[in-house]
Amino acid sequence: MLKSFIKELPMYHNFKLIYKKYLYGFLNNFKVLKLYSSKTGSYYLPLFSTEDSIKYHIIKNKIYQQKIVDESKKYIKSNSLVLDVGSNYGQMSIIFSKTKNNVRVLSFEAQKFIFEILKKNIKVNGANVRAYYNIVGEFSKIVNMKKTNLSKNFSWGENNVVMQKSNKNADKIEAIKIDDLKIKKKISFIKIDAEGMDLMVMKGAYKTILRNKMPIIFEYDEKHNNYNYTFYDVKKYLNKINYSIKKKIYKTNFLVTHNKI
Repeated sequence: MLKSFIKELPMYHNFKLIYKKYLYGFLNNFKVLKLYSSKTGSYYLPLFSTEDSIKYHIIKNKIYQQKIVDESKKYIKSNSLVLDVGSNYGQMSIIFSKTKNNVRVLSFEAQKFIFEILKKNIKVNGANVRAYYNIVGEFSKIVNMKKTNLSKNFSWGENNVVMQKSNKNADKIEAIKIDDLKIKKKISFIKIDAEGMDLMVMKGAYKTILRNKMPIIFEYDEKHNNYNYTFYDVKKYLNKINYSIKKKIYKTNFLVTHNKI
């Protein structure tokens, strides 16, 4: 009751505004981690990322984007690979790896700090997941990626991949195509959440998709689209690989399947 009363005080709301505007990003620059236990596993998470929606779901014993996970489980098969492009802290990757027998997940994350957390979470959960520190798209080369922080966003997962010519305030990282990996084992499912690069990820997986014909869930959100393409371009590419939209999940995620399935 006292807690509710305090939240109603004008000074509480003023402090909240000041905290979000000035202190939140500053505190998160220290990158302090805490190990949390939840129903889906144990997770190292940034201590000061109090406004991070993915962290919130995990510590509240929930699954972030539960509907995507539920839909994915319908297609993941035993003795197969699952690709998780844009894996963040790894909750989905870890869940995918335990969906069926002998499922191995290839998990891709481009933010250096979040990649280090991802590796720790894979290890602490004993998950059958291999983590890749790469930008995934439609070309292969070493690039400079602007270092990410929480100066503009409240969640690490909201940061776009920004490549730049200068190495100032940047991390060297290898950009790859999924096709470069020349994966031989059967892939039963791909989940893509690449903050606007989803179409490029699919283009760079052209041969892999045609060979496996696996269902794919990707995101298209105009607020993250800094890469000069439209949803018409997405549908044009889906036609090229003989895929169709089967379902819209939430407002910005799409399940697509090969037309012969």
